[in-house]
Amino acid sequence: MNSNTNFPASTTQKIGFIGGLFLLLIFSANPASAQSFTSKKDGKWNQSVTWNSAHKCGQGTNINIGVPPINKDSGCVVNVSINHTVDFEGDALDFGAGVFNSIEIKSGGTLNFPGDVTFNGGGSVPTFIMQSGAKLNVAGTFTVNRPVKIVIPANSVVTINNLIVGDNQPEVTVQEGGQLIVVETTTLKRESSLKIQGSLKTKDLTFTSGGTLTADSNHANIEVANDLNVTNGLLNLNGKSNIQVGGKTNAGQSGTISLTHSAFATFQGLVTIPNGATVKVANTAHFLFGDNLNMSGGGKLELRNNTEGIIRGNVILPNGRIETYNSSEVYIGGKLTASNGGAVQTNNNSALNICDYPNSTQLSTYHITVQQNSFYGEGCIALPVVWGGFSILFESANKQVKLTWETTKEWENSHFVVERSLTGIEGY
Repeated sequence: MNSNTNFPASTTQKIGFIGGLFLLLIFSANPASAQSFTSKKDGKWNQSVTWNSAHKCGQGTNINIGVPPINKDSGCVVNVSINHTVDFEGDALDFGAGVFNSIEIKSGGTLNFPGDVTFNGGGSVPTFIMQSGAKLNVAGTFTVNRPVKIVIPANSVVTINNLIVGDNQPEVTVQEGGQLIVVETTTLKRESSLKIQGSLKTKDLTFTSGGTLTADSNHANIEVANDLNVTNGLLNLNGKSNIQVGGKTNAGQSGTISLTHSAFATFQGLVTIPNGATVKVANTAHFLFGDNLNMSGGGKLELRNNTEGIIRGNVILPNGRIETYNSSEVYIGGKLTASNGGAVQTNNNSALNICDYPNSTQLSTYHITVQQNSFYGEGCIALPVVWGGFSILFESANKQVKLTWETTKEWENSHFVVERSLTGIEGY
């Protein structure tokens, strides 16, 4: 985990991997002056029987008795370690503010919040640590609005009702094997960062004024049950990462959706790329739009370097622009209608294939430019499968027919069903 925290020359950090368990050891600026609370059994946060407490603090340094505070204005710094199931009561506002140094949920530990949690306020920035196998549950809204770095490691699960990653440079990372589940809405604001190497599941995903979501591992998976809105933000997928959006997708005002290096995106509902927004697909990445594409206002869809895209519905292009380069291909299941300043440009052996070409904007119009052995015109892909081969072999010994097939590409294909007729083709 990268850290921007500045430590004095006397401060040391040590990162170790022990038995596959990710451990991060934090030393405060003055390790001799700290108070630690460690859970000793399952229980409630505000009951002293839940905790063991120890400190190396001088007299008059505002030592807390019995239970750990969630924030503290002054005095001896506080570290909290959770080894059991600990339940907080009520809202946890300004969590970690003041001289609250760190909270660590260890392997097998669980921290439950019934209400809202906010990382806000002033003072030193607390460290939030989860070991492999730890769990965090927030039944309300979890707002991270400080430069806190939260890492969800392998085999750990964080479940939140609503997540807001604020505009004061917070950073949330889901490592491979980790899970972040947001029951309702995930919101990214300006200067926020959400890094997905494992799994993110959310009902809605919204970029309100910027922010960056990056999926950069071969096992990264993002599932958005409803709508995706990328307003001024950046959604960046590379490697073999993938995203599935069940509802509408809007690239927003100056928003960017970038797919590179074999990334795959499925957007089931209407896709809108308005003025100032861009969808970039490059380096063998591919996408599927399950409905129409609307590019009103001047948005841009760009494909480069052996990329592929399927748009099952119609393309409405009243000012927007589609560009294809370097053997990239787009298949449109309906028609393409360009008007006003709408434009299509194909380059370098790329192609734009339209099923309903007779009712689409024609090649001869000023809206269409074809260069360098590229193609724009009639073409259709009937199935989300490109066949590589199909063979039939009758095995006389057991009187069975063996079917063998292979595919070179599949889009959103779940499985194959083999059927037979007992009376031939007529009885099928």
